[in-house]
Amino acid sequence: VLKTKATFVKEDAFSSAVLAYVSTLCAELVASRNFEKDAWVASIAPYLAVIGSDAEIATFAEEVNAYFVDFDAKNALSNAAVEDIEEGELLCDCEFSLAYGGMILLNKTRLNLRRGQRYGLCGPNGVGKSTLMRAIADGQLEGFPSPDELRTVFVEHNLQAEDADLP
Repeated sequence: VLKTKATFVKEDAFSSAVLAYVSTLCAELVASRNFEKDAWVASIAPYLAVIGSDAEIATFAEEVNAYFVDFDAKNALSNAAVEDIEEGELLCDCEFSLAYGGMILLNKTRLNLRRGQRYGLCGPNGVGKSTLMRAIADGQLEGFPSPDELRTVFVEHNLQAEDADLP
């Protein structure tokens, strides 16, 4: 996609390497669902400045951003079609962000829960599993149903490593 939009890029090894790096930056912006035009220009313009003019770079950033905005919208629609097939009453369909301390753990994360289904959280240490569960248990998660609508139970142990050997 980037090669078709980057008409100003020459066919040499250096320009290809710059465009390859810019493609990783664009992939990161898409993965984080950051589609603000200013963020795209700020992220890729410094690298493209060595192979193109400011006007070419601005046009390129706008076209690539528009392409991925459309791509994300189409992907969201296809995900919505799949979710319509799932069984059970929809209990929660919310998008939220979650931070702990100064670190963003989950950004623009979508949570979709249906009655009669079982769910689990899997991931390495430090990614926010317990923080998410505590936020749900404490009613701090935006868009999550109130305790009147949905009962949640969060069970956690309070064992310290040195107490693990006790009977």
